[in-house]
Amino acid sequence: MDEQAALSYKSGGAICLASAGARPCDAGHCLRRKTALNRPELPDELRRFILTSVPSVPYLEAVLLLRAQPGTPWTAAAMAQRIYLPEAEVRALLETACEVGLASRQQSGSTVAFGYKPGTPELTQLMDHLAAHYAADIVTVASLIHSRTDKRAEQFAGAFRWRKDS
Repeated sequence: MDEQAALSYKSGGAICLASAGARPCDAGHCLRRKTALNRPELPDELRRFILTSVPSVPYLEAVLLLRAQPGTPWTAAAMAQRIYLPEAEVRALLETACEVGLASRQQSGSTVAFGYKPGTPELTQLMDHLAAHYAADIVTVASLIHSRTDKRAEQFAGAFRWRKDS
C-alpha cells in the first residue's frame, strides 16, 4: 500500500480492492474503516447481493473455489473433499451456482464438472468484491449470510407458535 492509500485509510477512507489496495478509492465498493471493531463496512449493493443471492456459507465457499481457479473444471467429488461436505450436497450447491449464472456445467462422458463463469460483467465485479470482503472479514460476511437463514428459521418457527387468539 502506498503512502497516499495508507493515509486515506487511516482517515476513514477506502482502499481500492480492484487495485489490490494500491490506491485510495471513493467508488463506494471498496473496504472502508467504519465499524467499531475496525472491520470493513459492506457496501449496500454487496449487502443486498449477499442477502438475496448467497444462500449459505458453503455455497459461497464453493463459488469462491471455482473463482480462484477459473480455468479448472471441478467435479463435485473434488470440491467435496476441499470444503468437507458430502458430494451430493456439493453437487446441489454447484447446480444452484449454474442456475443463477455464476458457474457453468460441462459433461464429458459420465463425468460432470463445473467451472466459474459469471453471466455478466456486473456479476463478475460483485463476486470480485465479495471475495475481497470475505478474505478481509470472514466474520461479517458469514454473519450476514447466517442472519438471512436465522430469519427464515424464525419465520418458520413462528408459524407453529401457539397464539392466544387461535
